[in-house]
Amino acid sequence: MYFTEKNIKYADLVVPFIKCPFEEPETDCPFKRYWEIPKIEDRIQTMGNLSEGELENLREHHRKCILTQVTRIQEKNPKTQE
Repeated sequence: MYFTEKNIKYADLVVPFIKCPFEEPETDCPFKRYWEIPKIEDRIQTMGNLSEGELENLREHHRKCILTQVTRIQEKNPKTQE
């Protein structure tokens, strides 16, 4: 079941559990191991098996990664800032 209380609380992590939202994932991306799970449903279900501490660490990593990736994209394409 997708709509567990934990999955709703950590809904911002669903996309990185499914795949990288950017062209190239970081080499140290902790989500890579989940992408090896063949079924998307199983990847999402895995979230429910992780502790809140693990999910918070993944969330922090994802937030930092988004800032890094967006900055990198903006530097490559200054027009995207308008």
